[in-house]
Amino acid sequence: MGRMNLIDRLQQMSVIHSACLNSFAHGKMFSVIEGASYGSAYRQAELAEVRALSAHWFFTHLSKVKVLAPSSIRKIVFGNGKTKAQEIWECNIPNDALAALSCAYAALLTDWEI
Repeated sequence: MGRMNLIDRLQQMSVIHSACLNSFAHGKMFSVIEGASYGSAYRQAELAEVRALSAHWFFTHLSKVKVLAPSSIRKIVFGNGKTKAQEIWECNIPNDALAALSCAYAALLTDWEI
């Protein structure tokens, strides 16, 4: 199967959000979405689509949402915006998965001003 077009990607992401996120969404949620990495050159359009749909889904489902730059997430979690997750957590987990984990931690550590 080749690359999906925009509408197919958005429909698939909507199904994923509804199926996965509704299964654990009880009460107020707090969501951090990693913003664009301006130094990266590949697949940025698709990532922007996922960010936008994710922000919209969380916002419409009574979640507080913040989109933070990767360096801001690292600063919240590691105390330094230049420190990368793989430099702290040396393990056999792929770097992208470690970055996603640090994004999840940032949601827990962020001041949400309730």
